[in-house]
Amino acid sequence: MLKNYLKTAIRNITRHKGYSFINLAGLAVGLAVCILILLWVQDELRYDRFHENGDRIYRALEHENLSNGNVLTYPLFPPAFGPALKNDYPEVLETVRFRTPRGRIVTVGDNSFYEDGLAFADPALLTVFSFPLIKGNSEKALLNPDSMVITETMAVKYFDTSDPMGKMVRVDNIHEFQVTGVCRDLPSYSQIRFDFIIPISNLEKYDWDMNGWNSFGIRTYVLLAERTDFCAFNSKIENFLTRYNEDNIMTVSLQPMKKVHLYSAGISSSNTNGNIKYVAIFSLIAFLILLMACVNFMNLTTARSENRAREVGLRKVVGAQRTELIFQFIGESMLLALFSLIIALTLVQTVLPYFNTLADKQLSFPLFSNGILILGILLTTLAAGLIAGSYPAFFLSAIQPVRAFSRNAARRGQSGRFRKLLVVSQFVLTIALIIGTIVIHQQMLFIRTSNLGFEKEHILCLSLKGDLAKKHQLLKDRILENAGVRGITAASDPPAGSLWSMSLNDWEGRKTDAVYLMNIVSADEDYLDVLGLTLTEGRFLFPEKGEDIVNLVINEAAVKAMGMTDPMGKRVREFRIIGVIKDFHYNSLHSHVGPFGMFHAPDEYDNLLVKIRPENISHTVAAIEKNWNEVAPGYPFEFRFLDETIGALYRNDRRMGSLINLATLLAVFIAGLGLFGMASFAAEQRTKEVGIRKILGASIPNVFILLSRESFLWVLTANLIAWPAAYFLMNKWLSTFAFHISINIMIFFIAGAGTLLIAIMTIGYQTLKAALADPVRSLRHE
Repeated sequence: MLKNYLKTAIRNITRHKGYSFINLAGLAVGLAVCILILLWVQDELRYDRFHENGDRIYRALEHENLSNGNVLTYPLFPPAFGPALKNDYPEVLETVRFRTPRGRIVTVGDNSFYEDGLAFADPALLTVFSFPLIKGNSEKALLNPDSMVITETMAVKYFDTSDPMGKMVRVDNIHEFQVTGVCRDLPSYSQIRFDFIIPISNLEKYDWDMNGWNSFGIRTYVLLAERTDFCAFNSKIENFLTRYNEDNIMTVSLQPMKKVHLYSAGISSSNTNGNIKYVAIFSLIAFLILLMACVNFMNLTTARSENRAREVGLRKVVGAQRTELIFQFIGESMLLALFSLIIALTLVQTVLPYFNTLADKQLSFPLFSNGILILGILLTTLAAGLIAGSYPAFFLSAIQPVRAFSRNAARRGQSGRFRKLLVVSQFVLTIALIIGTIVIHQQMLFIRTSNLGFEKEHILCLSLKGDLAKKHQLLKDRILENAGVRGITAASDPPAGSLWSMSLNDWEGRKTDAVYLMNIVSADEDYLDVLGLTLTEGRFLFPEKGEDIVNLVINEAAVKAMGMTDPMGKRVREFRIIGVIKDFHYNSLHSHVGPFGMFHAPDEYDNLLVKIRPENISHTVAAIEKNWNEVAPGYPFEFRFLDETIGALYRNDRRMGSLINLATLLAVFIAGLGLFGMASFAAEQRTKEVGIRKILGASIPNVFILLSRESFLWVLTANLIAWPAAYFLMNKWLSTFAFHISINIMIFFIAGAGTLLIAIMTIGYQTLKAALADPVRSLRHE
């Protein structure tokens, strides 16, 4: 019997090649999407799960209640926090302090590069976390303050094939470290990233007070003892900071290490780009696209059921039971799903490099070495086959033998309505995705073209590494000699950089308990002109006036937050206000413009911002490089454009938009396949009717409207359902931006018109073919 079922299934597939191709193509694309999303989801979910102590490792977080009702959360602590926590609580077995400062110069012999992966860490980093050394001893590698551990990749980069152990590495052209260990390259799914590790005690060489409680810049990880009650311990340490600083207003909590990557949305300075919401959204999209492919299968199978009604009748007459028939039809769909899986696996291998680029991942497809992946793919395929074949199986197996030989036997019942419902559901998803694509595109365009309140075009950002801050004036003077340079300024950060912040909780004339967060920048006298900022009151910073170290220029938002009517000369903490600038977007458009201040502290300059003329940019950059090499030999010349730095703030949004675009194209393709198949079948079923109508005088446009009218009604119905759903979802997404577009009603009409055009193009060929057919041949059709 199984042999007969298999033979029948293969014969049915080969006999109706067009319909089989539609089903195979749709299921293959749906399965390929599911596999790619499964790979992506698996990669997102496995972040930081490779550590042996992973269930007991936590990241420390600080929380500050702001006056606008928001809670500011960030993972940065004073240097003394970790050792004090370990000393005061027996539940804490170990703490690990970790800091990755901005790029440092690393030099070995003649090889010198800026490296962003140089980390300062406690020696316990190598024993608490599972970062195995391939050379050296994990427990002893970082005990000496002058020791250094490097990764395999850095060992090859700086030492080629020679053994790096015991060799010397210079940092910032000042400090020497000896290589005492080589660490295996970190997996891509590690939230903690480094290329070099040196003991955290070396921060003292960079003027850090390692016993202090007032500077916040150290990430702290905690290893708890086994069987520690996490919730109880979290409550226990909530007010820990006030034990060492009575003026402290921040609370403390711990976050499980395994949740850091996906559950850090809203946490400042988190250095993670994962989001559990994206995992849920794209998993749902993958499921819906696969469901659309299954819908196509169900639609075509039930629509063509008349052709198999007699087969069902004959099988029942000779004794076949309904369960056997159900098994037969589901088996056919399973067979088709397995054929589709083979095509899908080929598609995945082909497009995976492009998908990695799109998703900014390093995914691989080790099909036969990953049991969980194999199981997931097989279960997905079987589920697809079961879903696709379930309704046709139950529908066809219910046909009674006595009615099976009636021409209209298979048309009875509710199959027609069910098919319409399925087609409408397909187009609801397709239209919603098209609307989403348009809204995301318009928001990204809005971001690129918005007036941020400062000039961002043709500005180079040069990093002042090591002791170059001391040479900033000499560099400025030499670079300004170039005709292609319009201006230059030194500052701790450019707009959209990693700004410092301080609590705005003390100012002259304060009449409220309100507490705000103020972002601050150290800048010289040219910052205003180079960025095109507008001074609305008072004066800007003038370094020749020595007192400007304690003077402050604030923005209008800070004036408003403090409720000042005449801010000039007023005290803000240890500063005195000397000027007010017009508000500008120093952070991304996800955030409102908050209090902002600038003061003059040359020791904190980390960047030169060079405004260049748009003519002959390459020549100007080459001239600046020459000046740089003359003034700062031994410091590699590297630059970035300010607009690129700003664009990086929206990397996740662009990635989501790209994935939505891809999902939309695939949804349109699958929906189009289904509509094409239904149109083909409808035209085939009404061949004689079309012939008679043409003999009676019907024109080609009349026949075209007759055959396509129902499809157009499906699409119009889908629009009415999709529009409110898409409006709600996209409004929700836009609400994550403090500044965003308004959803224009024209977007919905464009999506509706586009979908109708797709429908016309999809069914046009079949309907015109039927309309142009010779009526005589149409009447002979069986």
